[in-house]
Amino acid sequence: MSNASDVLYEILQLQLSPWLDDTGSDEKYTAKLAGVKEKQPAIPLKYKIDFPRPFNNKTKYYVRLINNAVVDLISENITQIAAETDESIILFLLDELLDKNLKNRLRRVGELIKEMDYAPVYISNNFVPTPENSEHKTNTYIIQFLKLAYMQIYLEIQDEFKQYRGDILIAEDFYSQLLNEPVPNIIPLTPVLTVDAVETERTVVPPKKTNSDVVPGSLSYIDYDEGREKLNDAFDKLRSKGFIHKDVPVTVFRKVFSGREITKPIVWMGNRSELYYFIYLLITKHKLLANLEHNQWSIAQKCFVNECGDPFDMQKVRKLKRPELSYKELDIVVKDLI
Repeated sequence: MSNASDVLYEILQLQLSPWLDDTGSDEKYTAKLAGVKEKQPAIPLKYKIDFPRPFNNKTKYYVRLINNAVVDLISENITQIAAETDESIILFLLDELLDKNLKNRLRRVGELIKEMDYAPVYISNNFVPTPENSEHKTNTYIIQFLKLAYMQIYLEIQDEFKQYRGDILIAEDFYSQLLNEPVPNIIPLTPVLTVDAVETERTVVPPKKTNSDVVPGSLSYIDYDEGREKLNDAFDKLRSKGFIHKDVPVTVFRKVFSGREITKPIVWMGNRSELYYFIYLLITKHKLLANLEHNQWSIAQKCFVNECGDPFDMQKVRKLKRPELSYKELDIVVKDLI
C-alpha cells in the first residue's frame, strides 16, 4: 500500500491515533493545519462525505489529513489497476485491496468504535459535552470521519472496476457486514455524479466509445457493466455443451465482450454454422452488441479461433445457415444475455 494508506493506518492504530494526544492544547494544531495543504482529486470522485463541519483545529487538521489521503489512494489505485492489461492481475489487485485490506480496516474501525465508545451520538447536535468530555467528542468525530473515508475509497474503486467484481457492496452493506452497526436512516456518504456523467468524464477501462470512427477492439456487450453474471452463465452453458474449449477461462470470455483490445481470443469448438448462428443472435436478432455502426463480423474475426489457433473467415461464416441440430441450445445460451 502507499504512503496515503499508511497515513490512514497510523490514524487508526499507530502514532497518529487522535486519543494519544487527549491532553494536548488545540492551539498547537493551528500550525499543523497550516502545514497541510488541501489536495484536489486528479480523478473526478463519484461520492462525497456529507458530515458536520469540523469544530476545532484538531478536527480540521485530521479532516484535511484524511481527505488528502483519500484523494491520493483513489487516484493511485485506479491509475495502477487501469494500466494492467492482464485480467488475472486486475482481479488479484482488486482482491488484495478491497477484500483483504479495506474490509479488514473497516472491521477494525468498527471494533475501535465499540472499544473506545466513539458512537455517533457524541457528535450529534443534541449532545453537549462537559469540559472533561470535549476531547472524547473530538476523537469520536475523527474516527467516525475515518470510517466514512474508508467506505468512500472502497466504493470509488469498486465502482470504477465493477465489471470485475462479483459481490457489489452498497453503503448499507458496510454497516451490516463489516461494522456490525445498525444502518442509519441517513448515510452521510452520497453519490455526486450519475453513471453517465462519470463514464463521459473518465477514460478508465472499459472505455465508453463516443467517436463513431473508432473501431472497438472486441465485441461490446451492451450490458457489460451490469451483466457480469449473465456473461458467466452464458460461458458456463457454452463450455458445458462443448461450443468453446474447456480450457478457456471465464476472464478471457468476458473480455471478448468488453469492447477493449484483447490478446487471447475464444477457442471455438463448435462447427462454423454454430459460430455463425451464435454471432447472428447477438448482432441481428437480439441486438445485444453496441457500436452496431461498425462491421461486427470483422470485429468478431479477431475474437474467435479454431482449435488449431487459426481465425475463422467471417466473411464466409456469415453466409452460412442455422445449424438445425443445435440451434435451440444456442438460443438458450443467448437468452441468458437478454
